[in-house]
Amino acid sequence: MGLRSGHVRRGFTLIELLVVIAIIAVLIGLLLPAVQKVREAAARMSCSNNLKQMGLALHNYHDNNQYLPAGYNSIQVSFKTWQGTGWTTSLLPHLEQSNLYNQVQAYCTANPGLGNSDSCPTYGFKMKQYICPSNARPPVAYDGVGELTSYLGVAGTVSGFPAPTADGVLYASVASSNAGARGPTIVAITDGTSNTLAIGERPCTGDLNWGWGFGAYGVSYIYGDGDVILGSNDVGVITNSSSGDPTTNVGFKAPINPATTGQQDVAHFWSFHTGGANFLFADGHVQFMNYSLPAGTFAAMCTRANGEVVTMP
Repeated sequence: MGLRSGHVRRGFTLIELLVVIAIIAVLIGLLLPAVQKVREAAARMSCSNNLKQMGLALHNYHDNNQYLPAGYNSIQVSFKTWQGTGWTTSLLPHLEQSNLYNQVQAYCTANPGLGNSDSCPTYGFKMKQYICPSNARPPVAYDGVGELTSYLGVAGTVSGFPAPTADGVLYASVASSNAGARGPTIVAITDGTSNTLAIGERPCTGDLNWGWGFGAYGVSYIYGDGDVILGSNDVGVITNSSSGDPTTNVGFKAPINPATTGQQDVAHFWSFHTGGANFLFADGHVQFMNYSLPAGTFAAMCTRANGEVVTMP
């Protein structure tokens, strides 16, 4: 009987295996940036949707009250019911959070002037619409409880310290009654609602000390500046804070004081998106604006009735 002939099975050689691994590594290297771009595009769209919801809430608030909410209910005068709260609280009923709003109202009625206290029902509440999905920083303050926001109301030129200009859409206002402070009416935005910014992106600071969405004391502990509202030229916010953020040149920033280098991230709008940030305009539309936008153009877009002629980006 002769020997049976047949094929000899053989596996991959070491060289062949290494070639396959190298090819897979190259493919992954080519695909990863594309996947990251898709993820960022989705996050940016989700962020834009957050702002659109806030825009609808602002207009619903105006329809119900005939004026926009105050960016912050200032506590300069004798304690009033809603003092210490800001636009983030005022919009709750229009963002499907009526139950929470009612709890805050009961608390503020019993504890006037303490709407930004850590015992207020909103203090540690994580509001999904107020957090950008691209925000890489923690959702809570350095105490591990207070909610941090990704969006600040546009107060105008200066939001608080040393004196607010109150020339924007969501500025700090003194509460003259228990009904709370008032913001402007839509018709008072004479520069045009499609040209005027209402809310912009600005993550919390690196030390988690600024950007408190509800416990909004602010740099001056009066105006909510740097927590819920911000201006285009908030030099006072820079001077009176220590952010712990690295020195950068990105974002829509106020002029930098050399004595406060490293603190400028407190005082300008920016985002974790690549190259710019999302903004809500007073008419309700959302636009992504590049960091190359001229500072003067941005400052003009932050005021509601200064009569500037702006070429939209």
